[in-house]
Amino acid sequence: MFKETFFRNSWGHATNHVIMQYADKTCIVEAGPREHYNPWIYSEGLDPDIYKAIFGKRPSRPVPLYIAFANLDSDNDSQVIAWCNHLGFPKNRQGEYDIDSFRECANEFYRLVQTIGALQANSVQEIENALMVPFLLDAAKEVPSSIKEQYRETIRRDLEGKARKYIGEQINKRMKENFWPEFQINESNEFKLTWRTTSLLNVLHFMLGMHLAANKYPLKCANKACLQYFLPKNDKHIYCSYECKNHAQQTRFQQKGRMQRIENAINAYNGGASIKEAAKLYSVTVPALQKALQREGESK
Repeated sequence: MFKETFFRNSWGHATNHVIMQYADKTCIVEAGPREHYNPWIYSEGLDPDIYKAIFGKRPSRPVPLYIAFANLDSDNDSQVIAWCNHLGFPKNRQGEYDIDSFRECANEFYRLVQTIGALQANSVQEIENALMVPFLLDAAKEVPSSIKEQYRETIRRDLEGKARKYIGEQINKRMKENFWPEFQINESNEFKLTWRTTSLLNVLHFMLGMHLAANKYPLKCANKACLQYFLPKNDKHIYCSYECKNHAQQTRFQQKGRMQRIENAINAYNGGASIKEAAKLYSVTVPALQKALQREGESK
């Protein structure tokens, strides 16, 4: 559990940003007065009003700051600008801030959370998908194309071990960059141990690391129409919200009903009806019935 009396920091951000084109670069430009906020106050949950301003809806559960960043659509300019307006840049830079730099930070952090979520879900395929991108990118200049597949097979060995190593390296890399403890005396003349950093991205990695150390792992929502990351309260939580749980249940019910209709249509076809007659009788499409009959024929 974070305590704001222990973790204190200031982070500057402008309240108004615009996207402008400079030569061949698209940049995020500060166009308003600079203000300050304390990122640690969002360690347990981002302000719902800020979340709504960025994502267009209020969260049904508290969303940690680092999970909000992992769920950010970096290709959505309105989300990127809303993030900058309320929470600032991921990293401080002098002069023009290239929007591709923002996307690079967001995509790198997403891969990190994706790897952690795959470990939590115990999904070999998801772990491999998460790891292949950074490992193959790092090796792109060193590994000849003739042995790329052999290299992939090497990566596939001990995927869980490689995933944990990748997670540790990414978090440590950020925490070593301009992130340090500092002893202070507050306004009440009390001694406090604080943390200082020049990068919000470092704060996000630190918060993530603190949760991992406390066995709190982000997980991808099981609703296939959502697939956003959230922080489950226990092992039974696989949906990020009640809305996603209800949507998934309704989808399963509809799929079950559809499969039953297709099965009935197959029986009608086997009983002598034409494909069009059987499809119309049980309200299924002709292509869907044709595919089902093809699969049935291949299985026999």
